[in-house]
Amino acid sequence: DGTETACNANSACTAVNGKNTCDTTTNFCVACTSNAGCTEGSNTTCNTFSGACHDGTKTACNANSTCTSVSRKNTCDTTNNFCVACTADAGCTEGSNTTCNTFSGNCHDGTETACNANSACTAVNGKNTCDTTTNFCVACTSNAGCTEGSNTTCNTFSGAC
Repeated sequence: DGTETACNANSACTAVNGKNTCDTTTNFCVACTSNAGCTEGSNTTCNTFSGACHDGTKTACNANSTCTSVSRKNTCDTTNNFCVACTADAGCTEGSNTTCNTFSGNCHDGTETACNANSACTAVNGKNTCDTTTNFCVACTSNAGCTEGSNTTCNTFSGAC
């Protein structure tokens, strides 16, 4: 789609920010082709399907069949190449959790607004910050988000001031 840099050797990737390895299978610059390429912070595991480093808490995939042994996450999100619970509402059939948070790949009850950036929360009353850990709009993720009256402390577990 034109968003990736083509290559035939690592030397072709030296000017590509964060993607200095040439995946000679796909001929695109990637962050990694093995765990050895992942050395930044806690992101020490290579998702060999996407060529991106991650913290190892998710299972990498390239098809639903790759996810069959992953508890409650048997769908492959082929955009990010991770096993998730859902990629659409149709994947959410357990109890009241019938809405898919397509940003996190988890099912929820639909009472919260899903997000991947603060801009997705601008129309949400009192919850204009995106918690990028849960991918839901919240009032705050730190005390800096709590400026109304005496509610100046953020409950980072609930996202409320």
